[in-house]
Amino acid sequence: AEEVTAPEEAEDIAEPSTYSIEEAKRKTDLDAKEAEAKKRKEAMRREIAAIRAQFEALRAENAALPPADRLSPQQLELDKGLRDSAERARDKMLAEAEAELAWESERAEKRLAKLKAAYLDRVAVEHVELGLFEPPET
Repeated sequence: AEEVTAPEEAEDIAEPSTYSIEEAKRKTDLDAKEAEAKKRKEAMRREIAAIRAQFEALRAENAALPPADRLSPQQLELDKGLRDSAERARDKMLAEAEAELAWESERAEKRLAKLKAAYLDRVAVEHVELGLFEPPET
């Protein structure tokens, strides 16, 4: 008969800065997703920069034409609705930000009022400055 021995106890990792296996996997997955997103953003930025450069070249070429042959800035717009759509989206985002800031401001004002009620309303005078007379030197 063979003797069966219990496996040795595994030591726990006591350092809080060390990741567990699952935490390390999550972190590497998150890092990979972030890196991929950064690559896509950078590719889009390069594409937009190239399109802007082309547009600026066309505008310069248009400006070099005789005045009778030039296109007006309105004629250079591809989609007039796109500008309106972008302005509406910007206005909506601004309104949402203002509403959020108004809520935060009101919340801060209420917290300040509560603090004043708790600490200052019971005080007869907020600020008292005490001074002393120095005794004459002898």
